[in-house]
Amino acid sequence: MGIRIHKVLGYGLTDLEPGSGNHWRTDHRVNWGSPLLTYDSDRTSAAAYWEWLEGRRAAAGDEFRFSLDWATLRHEEQTRQDDLCQCVAYQPEYGLREVLVIRPFSKPGWSRYDDDIDYMTETYPWTKESQKNHVQVFEHGPYPFNGSYMDARTGRTLSGPLADMIMWWIRLRNDGKPGEERDLMLDKIARECGFADHAEALANVAPTVPEEIRDLAEYGQLFTHAGVWRQLRPVLYTYWS
Repeated sequence: MGIRIHKVLGYGLTDLEPGSGNHWRTDHRVNWGSPLLTYDSDRTSAAAYWEWLEGRRAAAGDEFRFSLDWATLRHEEQTRQDDLCQCVAYQPEYGLREVLVIRPFSKPGWSRYDDDIDYMTETYPWTKESQKNHVQVFEHGPYPFNGSYMDARTGRTLSGPLADMIMWWIRLRNDGKPGEERDLMLDKIARECGFADHAEALANVAPTVPEEIRDLAEYGQLFTHAGVWRQLRPVLYTYWS
């Protein structure tokens, strides 16, 4: 038997405490007893997740926020036979212990295994970096969640007029042309978006974590307190096992 390549696109933590030896369940943010990590199929059926989402929709009424997971499970009934464990990637033995990634249930194409193109890309030309586990963190969410940003301190989505303003701030931040006028404009736009200045915005503006990711984490009791989801960032995780 040989090792196989895995790639997962999603939202993740990349700074978990790795622990040592067999003692890797050390990061206090993660509920290591979550069924999403213990592979308890009795508690991770998509059918049960669907019932939970339906209950949430009924309770929220007109305030229910649209979810691709909810829509998928509603209109594609065969998906209710799936297992939610496929949505979480954590590999303490063969992967990177500091990385945990969640993908939406409605995006099965965001994870793949033993793909020939991935194998060739990550293997040749053969160098010391070939077939290495690695993770890439993005400043923007993948489609269809791109273009939305939040204040990571509170999880507040920068929506409405702020959505346009923060895009101007991002474009100006990324133009790579330093200068006093540019710095003053960055501060001005940041203040209009509710931040003290450009430095505070730079430290706290992050891609919005999708409702689907938050729902999965809450349903699976993946984290030990409600605010951990605000630390998740868009990532592409490659590992071999």
